Order: sequence, then structure tokens, then C-alpha cells
Amino acid sequence: MTALLLTLLTKGPYDGCTVTGPDPGVDRQLKCSDAKAFVSPEAPKNGTDGLIQLYLTALKKESPGAKQEELTVGGKKVPGVRYANGRIAVVSFGEAKVRAIGCESKKAARCDDLIERLAVDLPENTAGAVNADEGKTIVGREVRLADGCSIAAPGKLKCPNHELTWMHHHPGEPTKLDDVTGPMKTAFSKLGTVEQKDRECTIEGVTTQCRVLRITKADGSVLQAAFGFATVRGRKIYAQCNGSFDGTEVPPGCAQTIVLW
Repeated sequence: MTALLLTLLTKGPYDGCTVTGPDPGVDRQLKCSDAKAFVSPEAPKNGTDGLIQLYLTALKKESPGAKQEELTVGGKKVPGVRYANGRIAVVSFGEAKVRAIGCESKKAARCDDLIERLAVDLPENTAGAVNADEGKTIVGREVRLADGCSIAAPGKLKCPNHELTWMHHHPGEPTKLDDVTGPMKTAFSKLGTVEQKDRECTIEGVTTQCRVLRITKADGSVLQAAFGFATVRGRKIYAQCNGSFDGTEVPPGCAQTIVLW
């Protein structure tokens, strides 16, 4: 505890960094003179394996040597990914949630400092006032709140029995359905039998291709995840609908963004 207090009271690793966020798909981004880092939104702890696979897939082109590896954060071993000049640690937040914390720097010690600090203290936005409506819009269109729905986090609409999530694309993130399918199937296979089907669809009115994963649980109930990429009003986005629905008719909260054919 004494060491932590000293760290917080002395010159910290955020000095000289520009901090942005929260934004859809990323909670914080840091751009420093000698490093860059990010913190993901919270995710369920039982999805850790899928999260690791997602980052490995995203890195395979730019950093073919990327590998899964245990990292040390706060004196504890945590799952992570290591690649050239960078690493991503998946750190517990509470009993049931995790966040991915990533850093790139030519100085390994610099990333050690940033990840250790980000695991206990999220910095405030320094790039200007955060737009309170940013997480409620998809490339400028305000998300409508269907009955019983609410904005649970930037880029996440939560409704009874379903949820819509969306992310504005950032450099280095996945861009293809195959990039995200493997990790999702790994995570969903823990819930039941997973079937995959591709469908024509529209995302925010733009014609594209979506992928649907149908999960049949042991009790016979069905969950589905429909997701895809599209360039909307000049910006690439990713959208996903998860919920207790079957067939091609997505629930009301999702239907304003994703329409399956």
C-alpha cells in the first residue's frame, strides 16, 4: 500500500500523454511521446479466452510473432499477449469482469509503468471535454431507445433479452468477419452448440454481409449473435446484436442498426 501511495503522489507515467475516451469500443487511449496505450471496456471474465484470441487474430498481420503469454501485473500472473514492442494484459476488475490493457513502446520499462498504473487508475480525458452524446450515436445518428432499453456504456444499448453494441474502427483493429468469428465461437461454445451462417444484411442502411452464430443451450433455448462491418457515412464501424431470438428478425433495439435478409 505504501508503494502505491508513493507512486500516486510522485510524477506519474501519464505525464506528457494525451488521453482520450471513453469512446465506443475503447475506454481510454493514451498517446505519449514514447508510448501508446489503451484500455478496453469491461468484459465478462468467462470471455477471457475469446478476448485473447481476438487480439492474436488482429495482430497476426502486423506482428506475426505475437503469442499468448502470462504477464505480471500488480505482482500477479495474468493472461496476455506479447508482440514486437508491445503487450496486452487481461486484468480482473471485480469478481466477474476483466479489461484488456495494451501498450506499445520501444522501452519495455515504459510499458511496465503504464500497464501497472492503468490497472488501478484510469486517467481523465485530457484532449478536451468529452462529448456526453458520443457513446449514444453511431457515426452521428442518435441511437433510439426502444421500450425498456438504456445506454449501458458508450457503444452499448442494453434491452430486455438482447443488446446492441457498436464500435467505430480504430487502426490495428479487426476488419473482417473471419477476424472476430474464431474468438466468439470459442467463447460461445462454453454456452452450448454453435452453428454459423452468413447472411446478406444492412448495417445503418448500408448493404453488407453479416455472420450469425446460433447457440443452442443444453436446455434447448436458443441465443443468437449477428454481427458485421460496414462503412457508414465515411467511417468503418462494427455492429453486433446478441439476444434470445431465432431466425432473421432481430429484436427492436438492434433492428434500427442491423437488418438481416
